[in-house]
Amino acid sequence: EVRIINCRHKIELVLALSKICQSLKIEPGDSGVIAARRTRMPIVIQNGCDDVCSFCITRVARGRHQNVANREIILQINKALELGVREVILTGINLAAWGTDHTRKRPAGARLHQLLADILDRTGIPRIRLSSLGPQYLGDGWFDVFTSSRICDHLHLSVQSGSDSVLRRMLRNHGTREVLEVCARARAGYRAAQ
Repeated sequence: EVRIINCRHKIELVLALSKICQSLKIEPGDSGVIAARRTRMPIVIQNGCDDVCSFCITRVARGRHQNVANREIILQINKALELGVREVILTGINLAAWGTDHTRKRPAGARLHQLLADILDRTGIPRIRLSSLGPQYLGDGWFDVFTSSRICDHLHLSVQSGSDSVLRRMLRNHGTREVLEVCARARAGYRAAQ
């Protein structure tokens, strides 16, 4: 049975799931439990968000933006590799904002590209996949690292509308120009790397 849960009940659902995780002693980022039987494993690198998008309840449900420490991420990836995992999927509520201390006030502080460079240098994981990325956080360094053959050629941008007026009303912190620019730069970098 499929049910649609309205925003009013999402908080209750998140709180109930949080209690279940606490009772099972599952911490955010604990993914070693599932690694033993998989070749692909999600690695949580970030949680929460400081943005105030008009449609979103994440700030209430997950709290402020928090980065998982670089050394912890590297440790989890190397442990996954030892267990036979061949691909990690970096995940987070606001994944591309990894490294900044405040997603809304300092988006230019995002350092996902530095984390990716460290993962490439300090692990032997053959494939790195990125989950949904906010286009407003993808600066110059990201495009340089994205072309690595170990980073999957998959780009999922978090775009809720193709209309600038709708994006403004949603308080999204980016417009269609930024999305198109990210797509063009990613394509150009990918073609140049071929």
